Amino acid sequence: MKRLAPYIGLSVMLLFASCEKDIEFEGEITEPLMVVTSITTPDSLLTVRVTESRFFLSSQDTFTVVTDANVSLFINGTFREQMTFDTSDGLYKGTYKTTARDLIRLVITASGLPATESEFEVPSHIQLTGTDTSILDYYSYPIENYLWDEINNTYIIDTVGYYYAYTVDATLKFMEPASETNYYRLVIKKRTSYNDTAYTDSYLWYEKTDLVFGEDDDISNEIIDVSTYNSYGIFSDELINGKEYPLTFSFSVYNEVYSNENDTTDTSGSALYDYYLDLQMLSQSYYLYLLTYTNSGFDLFSEPTQIHSNIDGGIGIAGSYTSNSIKLDSTH
Repeated sequence: MKRLAPYIGLSVMLLFASCEKDIEFEGEITEPLMVVTSITTPDSLLTVRVTESRFFLSSQDTFTVVTDANVSLFINGTFREQMTFDTSDGLYKGTYKTTARDLIRLVITASGLPATESEFEVPSHIQLTGTDTSILDYYSYPIENYLWDEINNTYIIDTVGYYYAYTVDATLKFMEPASETNYYRLVIKKRTSYNDTAYTDSYLWYEKTDLVFGEDDDISNEIIDVSTYNSYGIFSDELINGKEYPLTFSFSVYNEVYSNENDTTDTSGSALYDYYLDLQMLSQSYYLYLLTYTNSGFDLFSEPTQIHSNIDGGIGIAGSYTSNSIKLDSTH
């Protein structure tokens, strides 16, 4: 029986090879559309990226930037300015800084492409009323260097710092306005500072334990995973409209704290770590875009999801969000 194994493997390979067939596309090749992308925040200059859509069978792996578009900006129904193309980053830019509650309308035309327009409102800021945190599963261990002692022919262990890790259970309280439907996104930012001016920001994954996130990690059986994931941490006020709400979640912290000159009590040579909770209020268009983009992931057992676009005459997304941030007290 063992001698048959190579022949069985060869037969399977030939079977799969014989199933391959090139099918010629016989449909209609669609003309390119204008693709518009613009996400703005209050007190920032509005920018717009304009590109051409790409046919799905095209071998081109990038999108063609439209450099000759006319991008007209209207604020609250009044023409504000004609935006100009910046060759350094391929964006159309204006001089107007958006403010909360602005109604923004973009009208864009370009040679050889259908005209497009889009309208969205910049959300207002919300009131963050406080935080509650507790630390779980705290542990630390030394960061060690091994130095060779030539006199004694042995290694000397030099403790240069400590590695800290723990889980933070957090509650962020905020006032939810009752006058209209609102949309939110929670972002957790870790800021690592190296001196008074230099820092880097990174964004943390977190457990979305609160009911408003609608995340369900239950698995009905071992074969089909029917979990529901909220990749972007978005939610609406459907369950909390007009209330002061305690939003619950948890995240993990991993920090390295180094000491100076073998003094383990002196941490002045270490980076500083700060954590910020940013509860963003999203325009409806931006919320629907993130929602449908999340649901567009590959799933053999569901229908394809069309990603939301609010670009009339084209495709893409134009939207806005406000950032409402609060800094946590750091343990390390």
